[in-house]
Amino acid sequence: MFEDAEISIPCPGCGHKTKKSIAWMKANDKFTCIGCGENVTVDAEKLLAGIKEVDKSLADLKARFKRGIKIK
Repeated sequence: MFEDAEISIPCPGCGHKTKKSIAWMKANDKFTCIGCGENVTVDAEKLLAGIKEVDKSLADLKARFKRGIKIK
């Protein structure tokens, strides 16, 4: 659902933020910062776990709307 969404990833060395799509992050875990040239490793496992949680919550919300259950 969020494949095209972009996330800004800050470089731990210089703080420069690089935008990468969720789809890119699922396929890659490293990139070179264009600000300072440092190799940056992304904790893709942690990120993808968070995305799965959001997907699950959205699916639950959609199911509730279909059933007509009010959400508190």
